[in-house]
Amino acid sequence: MVTEWIDTFELDLTEDERQLCDWIARQGRLGVRRVRYEEAQAALGILDRAELTVLLRALRERVDNIHNMIDSPMVNTVAPYFDIHLGAGAIWESYEKAQEQQQFPEELDASYYEFDTHVAAEALVGC
Repeated sequence: MVTEWIDTFELDLTEDERQLCDWIARQGRLGVRRVRYEEAQAALGILDRAELTVLLRALRERVDNIHNMIDSPMVNTVAPYFDIHLGAGAIWESYEKAQEQQQFPEELDASYYEFDTHVAAEALVGC
């Protein structure tokens, strides 16, 4: 069964959440299924376990598809860890695509929509 991600995203991630999601997606693409807190903290420069727990909890509590990237965070153990969903890379790609699609119209300035009569006249000369 092929899973397709419906682009239901709230495009409001903080920079820390984006960094974590990007890192999780890269790990998922490499086939990593379980990450110990220590590994994630070292890779992301997070010193405090509680800070990582807050970030993971914020992602897991989202109502959009981002929450699917993280499976089974286990924090009440001597060596906390979390599992990465097999489709984490695809989820993150879908998020970034949705964000690009939302931003694209804003990136075009008004001159893009203006009709340049000089260019049109030069094009017609050759006809």
